[in-house]
Amino acid sequence: MYKIKMLMLILLMFSLSLSATVLEVGLGQDFTYNTIQSAVDAVVDYDTVLVHPGRYLENVEVLEKSLTLGSLFLTTGDEAYIDSTIIDGNDEWRVLFFKHNRYLPSVKWVNVSGLSITNGNTLTNHNSLPEGVSTHGGGIAINGYSYQNQQISIIEYCKIYNSTSRSGGGVAVVESNIKMQSCEIFDNNGGQKGGGFYCVGLDYQLEFSTEHPNSIYNNSAGRGRDIFGGTINTNPAQINGLYFDRNHPCL
Repeated sequence: MYKIKMLMLILLMFSLSLSATVLEVGLGQDFTYNTIQSAVDAVVDYDTVLVHPGRYLENVEVLEKSLTLGSLFLTTGDEAYIDSTIIDGNDEWRVLFFKHNRYLPSVKWVNVSGLSITNGNTLTNHNSLPEGVSTHGGGIAINGYSYQNQQISIIEYCKIYNSTSRSGGGVAVVESNIKMQSCEIFDNNGGQKGGGFYCVGLDYQLEFSTEHPNSIYNNSAGRGRDIFGGTINTNPAQINGLYFDRNHPCL
């Protein structure tokens, strides 16, 4: 069933842009791109960055681009690629940062699929940061994506763990339309708010898939140790496809 859905997604992406390409990233000399950031810098809207297995010590920034970023799970449906394809922030900064100026007329979206995201830390050098730089989101921070209409960005089949920030140790969403499905978020520290997940903004939509539920557990923060945002700032047993239980088979 998953492979059928992936085929439909690929066909849809193809119909959106005949010029879309797949940029493959790998650690060996046979690959044009040896870092995820170099491939991201080269993409144009609607391209796919396909990451082969390995541990990538990177802090990746995606600025003003619509793209798909994923492991070989994206094309095969093999869950082994989730654990074997790791983006490691090396405790130097957040692991993945997606930013779009929401006041621009264009709408940007992003799909992240089948990756392990770990060791992000926005507090390591926070005293030396320029004024106004956000320290939300240790693992993933996404700002201003898909908010203007019903289009939605997707984070799916990812493991997000061992990251630290001022708010949203695992994931921080700021004024973006995001759907989370089949993700596992654990062992993150959110400092003030949202150990695992933090969302904020005047105009955003957040959906946790009930068909492919997520699991979030063992995170820590001053308020909302697993999730904080809007009216969701406590730790009930389940919130519409979000389980606070490490034993729930989300993947």
